[in-house]
Amino acid sequence: FGHFINMGALKPKKSFKKYAQKKLGKLLAVRPKQRKEKKEIKDRTARRAEREEAEDRQEEEDHLKTIQNLKEQDPELHKYLATHEPDVLKFGDELDDVEEDDLGDEEEVEDDEADGNEEGDEEDRLWEHEDVEGSDDEEEEPHDDDSEGGLTAKQFQKWIRRKNLKMIAIAFRAAVAAYEGDKERVMSTPSRFRVSDMETADVVLAGTFKNAGKLLDYHLDRKTNKQREMAPHTFKAYHKVKVLIQSVISTAVRALAHVLEPNLLTLALNSCVPLIAYLEKFAIHQKKFLKRFLKLVVHDEESVRFQAFLCIRELARTYKYPFTDLCMKGMFLTLVRNTKYFNRSNLTAISFLMNCVVVLWGEDITAAYQQAFIYIRQLAIYLRTALKAPSQQNFQPVYNWQFVNSFRVLAMVVCQYIKPQQLWPLVYPLCQLGVGVLDLFPSPKCFPLHLNVIGILNRISKSSGVYIPVPPYLLRIISSPEFQKKYKRNKPGNAPDLICTLRAKTPMMKVLAYQCAVFTEALYYLIEHLTLHAHTISFPELAYPSIAALNGLKKKIQMFDWQDEMKEAVREIEKNVNFIKERRRNVAFGPKDSDRVTLWETDTKNDGPPLSKYFETLHGQRTEQLQSHSQIHAQKKRRVLEDELEDAADEEVEEDDIPDHEEEDEMDEDEAENGNAGNGGEEEMDDDEWENEVEHGKRGGRRKLRHSKRGR
Repeated sequence: FGHFINMGALKPKKSFKKYAQKKLGKLLAVRPKQRKEKKEIKDRTARRAEREEAEDRQEEEDHLKTIQNLKEQDPELHKYLATHEPDVLKFGDELDDVEEDDLGDEEEVEDDEADGNEEGDEEDRLWEHEDVEGSDDEEEEPHDDDSEGGLTAKQFQKWIRRKNLKMIAIAFRAAVAAYEGDKERVMSTPSRFRVSDMETADVVLAGTFKNAGKLLDYHLDRKTNKQREMAPHTFKAYHKVKVLIQSVISTAVRALAHVLEPNLLTLALNSCVPLIAYLEKFAIHQKKFLKRFLKLVVHDEESVRFQAFLCIRELARTYKYPFTDLCMKGMFLTLVRNTKYFNRSNLTAISFLMNCVVVLWGEDITAAYQQAFIYIRQLAIYLRTALKAPSQQNFQPVYNWQFVNSFRVLAMVVCQYIKPQQLWPLVYPLCQLGVGVLDLFPSPKCFPLHLNVIGILNRISKSSGVYIPVPPYLLRIISSPEFQKKYKRNKPGNAPDLICTLRAKTPMMKVLAYQCAVFTEALYYLIEHLTLHAHTISFPELAYPSIAALNGLKKKIQMFDWQDEMKEAVREIEKNVNFIKERRRNVAFGPKDSDRVTLWETDTKNDGPPLSKYFETLHGQRTEQLQSHSQIHAQKKRRVLEDELEDAADEEVEEDDIPDHEEEDEMDEDEAENGNAGNGGEEEMDDDEWENEVEHGKRGGRRKLRHSKRGR
């Protein structure tokens, strides 16, 4: 009981009145001010509407005077307008109805902003606009028979030429409804706007996307570049077309979700860039557009991916914090979701996504620093859990392509924006993260993972100039007992692609091609690391452990090719050591003179150390090898595609032949019963002939091979 008293469990309760006076007093004091502000806003809106109404009335009077003077001064032109352009002369008769409708729409638009721009109310207001202008078109074209059966491409092109935004918006919505297959929405559309075929829908979508930005600028009178830099809602005519702007924007989001044709999708994305400026008053549609662009940035078509990224970048540029954070986060997570598998097939797409992340994060360095810090910390949490409690469950979040590619893209971002006032403070956490991964998996099966991580660390060291101790891990790979055993040579062409490999299976480790690839890659990264510091004044001391280890390994390794490669590497490293020693003999300053040391190293780097020339040769050889891997993969992919097309063609031929040759099939069955079954009277091919036909890649040979096997 005393314990509960000490905890304050039996303290007397305070009255609600005192609590309300103390905690809610400020809130109660603010409410009258809020009501007053709302009233002032409403009054200002009413005064603005009255002022604009007076301006419109004055415009009407001026127009009527112009028409009367035209009738007296040029009767022929007046007669022509009365015959071909009657709506010009009927301007004054229809203005009252239009203004009443516009004022009603303005009130509904303001309500929509408060309610989150609900799509249903916006569609109702759109049909109200249609009723106003629909009667005009019907009077104008009473003999247009094509419009009775639905919307035609000819009628839509006429609206485009006349810049009739209301009709275009309604037709756009009807075309998207036809794409979606929504019967209720299609039936609720007036008959003159219904899209009956997909060809007309394509014309409407392409025309609307292509001209939407120009039409909106025309109705807002945004002509000059200076005017286009201003926000659209600051223009006087904005409130008149706000409902139509919202309709076009919401329909465009739905269209991007259902358009599948790459050329039309590329056109739509390219046309969405000028529409992004109109999203300022529609926060919900900003997020919808971003979500749709993030899905299209991983599209199979390269042009679609590129245009989708341009739209995302325009969103990040137009709408600053906190929307920029959403763009950066969405782009990074899109990359992570699509890197679960990493191979030559998706290497190009994933590389494109990484470059997109690097470019997008450069739009706001402050936000990029925050996002990079968050994701580096998350990777470090996974690594710390695996180091503290080693288990298969804890290893899984670290030992996968998503972790490695996240680490790689974060390193690319930091290397791109490496200045001290940018992302320089994140260099050390990244290096610590990479070294931790190397210490977590010391098994020889994880050598491909080690090589991928060491390549990233070398890139960080090159951009930042920081020394990262990777030689011990590379020498551990080169001196592995697995490389000191003798294995039989495997068949040619089985060398693995280490860039797309994380773990080597036990049978692969016994393959000589795998060992050669790992050894060559490790020696390449060691030379690259030493080349990055070949101009430093302390290079002889840095290179000594590597030289001693390589000299000791030359006697243990039994592969003569590897011995020659190590001898050549040691010779080039020692040549660079002698070069640095010769230059620093005449030095007249000490280690404490950091400025003079930096100047000396800069001069040495400009002169070109001997090791850098040797590394350029290795880099060229490695580039050729990577290109050969890409070509081999492309050839395999092309062969698989050709085989699939041939199989599909053969299946179609067989389906066509089955009903026409039923009697022949019955005869073949009878022959098979009598012991004369074969391939329909033709001689069967031997196994050697099948293999020759397949090796030469003859299309006819493949077909004979398949048909003869079916006969057997």
